[in-house]
Amino acid sequence: MRVEAGDDLSTLGYLLQTLGDVEANLGNSERAMQLHERAISLDAQSPLPYLFYAQGLLRAFRDPEKSLTALNKAERVLLQDWRESDDELPKSYYEREIQVLRDEIGRSR
Repeated sequence: MRVEAGDDLSTLGYLLQTLGDVEANLGNSERAMQLHERAISLDAQSPLPYLFYAQGLLRAFRDPEKSLTALNKAERVLLQDWRESDDELPKSYYEREIQVLRDEIGRSR
């Protein structure tokens, strides 16, 4: 990928997560997991890749239990590792999105 040659890790992470969801929807679960795991490894100190992974697990993999596990990891990272910076979204964004996905998981069970 051309974006891999640059320093834009957030865009690369987003693209990997999106490709992971596409692979999951196509039934290529192993490849999908690899892409999501690679995206997380780019920025494991941010809740965002875990949140994207949790969304993908629910919406593309259709696995609410694994989604909840990933969502709990996003919340732990937010509580333990998140630091306000220009490169990070506001904490309120994560809190809101975590709750929205938590509600969506509840409805899917």
